[in-house]
Amino acid sequence: MIPNVFHFCYGFLPEPQFGFLEYLAIKSAHALNRPERIYFHYQHECTGPWWEKAAELVTLNRVEPPREIFGRRLIHFAHRSDVLRLRLLLEYGGIYMDIDTLCLRPFTPLLSHSCVMAWQSSRGLCNAVILSEPDNEFLRVWLDTYRTFRSTGKDPFWDEHSVVVPGRLARQRRMRPHVTLLSHRAFFFPLCDEMDKLFESSDPSGFEESYCVHYCESVTRTRWLSRITPENATQGDTNFSRFVRRVLERDLAAADDEAGLSASSLRRRPLARLGATLAKVRAVDSMRHKTRWILRRAREIVWLPRLVSSLGFVPALVYAANWLRLAAACPTKEPFLMLRSKRAAHPLRCRGFADLAAFDRVFVQRRYACVDEARDVRRIVDCGAHAGYASAYFLSRFPNASLLAVEPDPDHFAVLQANLAPFGDRAQAMRAAIWSHAGELVLTEPGSSEGQPVKARVRPPLAGETPSVPARDLATLLAQSACERISLLRMNIGGAEAAVFRSGCQAWIDRVDRLIVELHGEESLAAFEEAMAQAGLEVAAFGPVHMAVRRT
Repeated sequence: MIPNVFHFCYGFLPEPQFGFLEYLAIKSAHALNRPERIYFHYQHECTGPWWEKAAELVTLNRVEPPREIFGRRLIHFAHRSDVLRLRLLLEYGGIYMDIDTLCLRPFTPLLSHSCVMAWQSSRGLCNAVILSEPDNEFLRVWLDTYRTFRSTGKDPFWDEHSVVVPGRLARQRRMRPHVTLLSHRAFFFPLCDEMDKLFESSDPSGFEESYCVHYCESVTRTRWLSRITPENATQGDTNFSRFVRRVLERDLAAADDEAGLSASSLRRRPLARLGATLAKVRAVDSMRHKTRWILRRAREIVWLPRLVSSLGFVPALVYAANWLRLAAACPTKEPFLMLRSKRAAHPLRCRGFADLAAFDRVFVQRRYACVDEARDVRRIVDCGAHAGYASAYFLSRFPNASLLAVEPDPDHFAVLQANLAPFGDRAQAMRAAIWSHAGELVLTEPGSSEGQPVKARVRPPLAGETPSVPARDLATLLAQSACERISLLRMNIGGAEAAVFRSGCQAWIDRVDRLIVELHGEESLAAFEEAMAQAGLEVAAFGPVHMAVRRT
């Protein structure tokens, strides 16, 4: 059974333009299908009046598009989106649609299948519209074929894995139980070379079987789309104008008023915000899913006393409300949430579940409580600072200390800067990766946690590969900052600890008083233990954190 959940992927280029036509894609999906939720997966935040209207209908999910798969580079943003949509559908299921589509009628008759696609031509299937249940075998095999991916952009292999390969797979007998194939008229009528039937003709022939139209923005931009405005879109008797009128005339306000929410009151009153969040939880696909959802989220209520003890009363309510809002896929107008703790001097930004989990580790689980009793802390260096929660914890705990936060990922770095800004001159952020020596590295595809951003990993560039982030070693950082000693060094660098501790650490380890490290893998653990033994530091483990202290 395919869940009635929609996925749109957009904003993978800086400063994305979100206009009237993009809004129509989302509004038509909402108006004609009444989905349980619409996910909008993005990398760079959209802006503008039409985005403000669309944001009321969607659940925002910031993602990092994959830059490689099976060791094959994904250079063009369209290929990154191709891989991302398959991963999202394998994990969550639902209906994926490109942003240059327009729904014409509900997909309800198709939701009983396991996967539904339509032919684009005899060349293959088109991935602009995909319906699938979670963990579908056809999509799984399709994604696995990316081991042979070879396109570097708009070359002869441009649509090989998005059109040709799925078409070839779908013709195989073993795939027939796992995918239902429709005529191109279901999703892709008219074809790209027949768009006059949509934008210039009023003849409805051919649209009788259509669930949606895909108007191929890259092909139709100059001749038709550039001339369409909100004022003239509904004027005239063309098929496109008729379809737009059908969407815009529907009343979409009722669904948003069901819970009786007031955004301003929710911001002012944490108790009301928590109650409204619980009231907004929608029914899910089955009792099994509903039970699993309740069990997973029940701990936020059971642990409320612990949250109050760790964060304070009002911050605990805000934290629980935000967690449940994300879990229930409640729409949020802001691109981030604000979290507070009695152990943080200032509010902190949070983008989603991964950030919320990182906040939980620092302020609720108290992962770094092992350093609370440190004395005379003057200089702190936070390597792999992510969104800056540990940095904020240290700056609040040691009010006389200054801090340097180092983070390679550009999206994490933007949030890090925002979270450290209230600390003024005490905090400095640097976009770089920590390595055994200075140079340049490549950000590899990060892991994922419910589609949310997590810690990126770095590696040396391959032959001919363009580096994406500068590398810094700690000895160089100490020299550049004119700092004699580091009172506290935190390191959570996604597996690069092995390279850092294997070579070059003798140049700086003697100038560190206290070191806390989160290690990734046996190789990192072995390199760390050997380096600490050589430096004569005492090591103690506090859960996933290893702390090394200089003997006195």
